[in-house]
Amino acid sequence: MTPERSAASGGAKSAISRVNDIGIGKGGLKSTRVTAAEGQTGRLAVDLLCVLEEYDTVKNIVYDPNDEEMLVKSMEDINTCLLTLPARKLKFTRTLLSATRTAKTVTNLVLLSSAGAEHADPTTQPRLHESIALEALALRPKGETAAQPNLLLYTGEAQGVGTLLIQIWERHKFASVALGDFAQLTAYVVTSAGPHGLADDVRGQVLVATGTQLVSGEELAVAASQALGTKMEFESIDEEISKKILNSDQGAEVDEAEPEYLLEYYSLEPTELFQTYAENFRSKRRKVAVKDEDDEDEDMTDESVVKESRRQRSRRICRLSNVGMDVDEVWTC
Repeated sequence: MTPERSAASGGAKSAISRVNDIGIGKGGLKSTRVTAAEGQTGRLAVDLLCVLEEYDTVKNIVYDPNDEEMLVKSMEDINTCLLTLPARKLKFTRTLLSATRTAKTVTNLVLLSSAGAEHADPTTQPRLHESIALEALALRPKGETAAQPNLLLYTGEAQGVGTLLIQIWERHKFASVALGDFAQLTAYVVTSAGPHGLADDVRGQVLVATGTQLVSGEELAVAASQALGTKMEFESIDEEISKKILNSDQGAEVDEAEPEYLLEYYSLEPTELFQTYAENFRSKRRKVAVKDEDDEDEDMTDESVVKESRRQRSRRICRLSNVGMDVDEVWTC
């Protein structure tokens, strides 16, 4: 039976300094915390979840939002948090988000917010606009890193010492997307046609692109080792070291803004990334080949081989499908 909204479980008797959440679960195997459960959205979410067999118990959680230590302790049996932005003046969501990251048991976080809040005027629509900061806080990965740089910009260290120095923490995982996939998506959008300009399936839409597999730094190193046949290790670095690497000689080939905004990852499996860019990550060992007498081609230096590999790679990953336009024209425009 779904729970009735009452003074005990709602906000009618809640003191201004206390917050009511609802914890629902089954034997501690699958438990979800719903914040602001006394509101309309939170209450209806609890009602619907309680219909499912996975949730057979409901527990009301009342806590002091200023006591983060107690809040973290109350999450020991919680693995999923459903956060509803508060519709009242009490600002407890920020504390709850911080406690969620601190609690090691919470592995899933769902945030209910308003699409288009970034267009709200902070002077005339302050309540709607203030949700932007909370959204940004909720979307920060548990590794406490704001963005992931281009993996190809760290190939110098991979070739030299066999270590992937990446600005991610040990517990952080990310799903990467290849630049070629972004190129195909962009080409599809700009070449689409509809009655009002672009096709209706893309016009006015927010298109989300993400990878198909979450990997940590250690898992990325294992994938690199398998693809390259060379032992690779992962080492987490801080922002200062990351800046030094991106500003070093190996970053001279790219635009100044590229280390910050370029995301070039893998599209299917991490192993495929290192197979595609094997020349970039594999340790440089000069190979001496015996030239055939009938071979009139000149010997290619290591540098020319890398350049040719990059040229072929760029044409391969940017091969556009079903967009009806020539690839060479796309890249020479």
